[in-house]
Amino acid sequence: MRRIFNSLITYFPQVMLLLIFITVSLQVFFRYVLKSPIRWTEEIAILFFIWLSFTGAILCLRDNKHMQLDYFVEKMPYGVKRYFKILHKLLILLVLVFIIISGVLVVIEFYSYKMPASGLSIFFYYSALPISAIVMFFIAIFKE
Repeated sequence: MRRIFNSLITYFPQVMLLLIFITVSLQVFFRYVLKSPIRWTEEIAILFFIWLSFTGAILCLRDNKHMQLDYFVEKMPYGVKRYFKILHKLLILLVLVFIIISGVLVVIEFYSYKMPASGLSIFFYYSALPISAIVMFFIAIFKE
């Protein structure tokens, strides 16, 4: 199960980047070659970019690549370092719980709004925040 999840989370950004490239290329082709722009491509490209960004945040947490100031932590004695890392993990989980709750409230608030060109619900834009925070929450719990 973990291998499937890791594969999904690893390849999803690549698929999003490919979809961004395709939609932007379509827009450029239709706008400048055929002189008839497609109205919905910008909204869809932004949607893919939002999901790409939040998936990047998930990958950074999974691979421990977020910016951190660990110089002082590395200089601490082992016992103090252990408690500091526990406090660090608890703060991450607390922030993620706040993001999940806030994200769900935003999604509920704007659920019925539609994007003007595509008619797509704004839910697909805003749902990236709580969904990615939920995934990061479970990664943070099960990560050593």
